Amino acid sequence: MSYDALTNIPDELLADIEQSFARAAQKPDKAIPQSNVSGISWDSSVQKWQVRIWKHGKQKTIGRYKLESDAIAAKRKALGLTEIKK
Repeated sequence: MSYDALTNIPDELLADIEQSFARAAQKPDKAIPQSNVSGISWDSSVQKWQVRIWKHGKQKTIGRYKLESDAIAAKRKALGLTEIKK
C-alpha cells in the first residue's frame, strides 16, 4: 500500500476522498434560509420558521410560522415587546 507523502493517507483512500469532493462540488447548493434575528431559525423538517426564547433559564419553543415576519412578531409578543428598537 502506498501513502501520500504530504498527508500520510493511503493513495486509494485519498482518491476516494477527492472523488467525494468532486461529486459534492457538482451538486447545486440548497440554500437554507437564515434569519438575522436571534432565536429564529429555519426548521427544514416542516419548512417553517421556528421561534425559541429563553425563559427562567430554560429554552421554550414559541411556535413555527410560514413567514419570517410572523415569527418575528411572535417572538416580540412572547418577550412582551411592542416597539421596534433601532
